[in-house]
Amino acid sequence: MFQAFNLVPSLTAAQNVALPLRLDGERPGKAEVASALALVGLGDRAAHLPSELSGGQQQRVAIARALISRPSVLFADEPTGALDITSSRTVLQQLRRLVDQHRQTVVTVTHDRWSLPRPTGCCSLQTARSWTSSGRDRLRSALQPA
Repeated sequence: MFQAFNLVPSLTAAQNVALPLRLDGERPGKAEVASALALVGLGDRAAHLPSELSGGQQQRVAIARALISRPSVLFADEPTGALDITSSRTVLQQLRRLVDQHRQTVVTVTHDRWSLPRPTGCCSLQTARSWTSSGRDRLRSALQPA
């Protein structure tokens, strides 16, 4: 997930969410796409083009697109940067659920460490040369190929 949402302007929200699976040769079901959009509170916006969505809604479509393929490691660059407080909470709760229920690893880059819900491990870059870590070994093992 990137700060720039990288949505395809000519595709609807649902089509943007389905895109990674389609590029991988899969045919996602409508229910699967609808579920991904519902997880980020956009179940009613599936037929809208990106130009018809607010910046926060576009960010949530990008998040749903990242979640639908269920990656073992999800990298999130400022995942709540363009969201209001309510939407931020929803997205952060969903990211936490990925860890707790689906055993996925979420690596988040943020300037606001207080926005992260109960991290199980945390690496903090304080300067270009100084790292502190409470979860460095877990992060390394999660990123090792199986």
